[in-house]
Amino acid sequence: MLLIILGTVIWHRLANAEEKCINNLTARVTFPFGENKCPSVGRMGAVKLAIPQSYLFSAVHYEGVDIWNSQSVKNQAKPTFDTPIADFSIRLRLSNFRPVETRQDWDDYGKLGQMRFPESVSPGNQWIYVEFLFTKDHHRCSAMMQCYFDGIMRDEPHWGPFILQKNDEYGLNHYLSIQRPTVAVEPGQTNEFFYDPKTQATLITCTNSLMKVPPYSPLNFCKLNFVIPELDATIRVNFAKAVKDDIAGWPQIEQEVRRIVKSFAIQ
Repeated sequence: MLLIILGTVIWHRLANAEEKCINNLTARVTFPFGENKCPSVGRMGAVKLAIPQSYLFSAVHYEGVDIWNSQSVKNQAKPTFDTPIADFSIRLRLSNFRPVETRQDWDDYGKLGQMRFPESVSPGNQWIYVEFLFTKDHHRCSAMMQCYFDGIMRDEPHWGPFILQKNDEYGLNHYLSIQRPTVAVEPGQTNEFFYDPKTQATLITCTNSLMKVPPYSPLNFCKLNFVIPELDATIRVNFAKAVKDDIAGWPQIEQEVRRIVKSFAIQ
């Protein structure tokens, strides 16, 4: 018994020991297990980043590494601030734009997995996933949303045609497909979107569908897409349980994401 207790104490100390990080960066506690972990580092565009693990929803993917090939992942060199980042994603609570920092945050986040559509998200417990995608590798679009807008309007998947509505919504041009949601609509189909033609920097795409079983309640899934030119990156914001009311706050979401990225930047 004494050996078991001693081993547990040693393991706990090792698990929570201060990890030595590149450039003397600080290792910080992460949840749910409370380990001290160093930030993930790399470069996106011309900006060097140190991303705290508490923010990361998935591991940072570096250019030249095939994440579907275990040998490629195993052989990747230890990242530095000059290692190009292909993509990464972070997780934020929408009400305060903070990551998982406490046990309560972790428990709140876990409640989302226990919900059933179309159950509403509890106030203050909406979470967003923010993807940072290196633009030159993302559908070969330049760092503006005009490329994506043009692709939707070409309607190659036949999800439209899309009609510009008379009135703007959320301060953006509003487009609706003439094909209205039915129980036959497949997930992933864009049938409504919102676009800023002045800046060509913001595009919100939505899939509106119906439950496949009674009472056939409406389901709305929206994604906010915008650009951060200095990162050469397209930003995609996914809502954990998307409702139209959330996308009305797109200007603040963009502003807060830019602020967070600035906090990751290393001068």
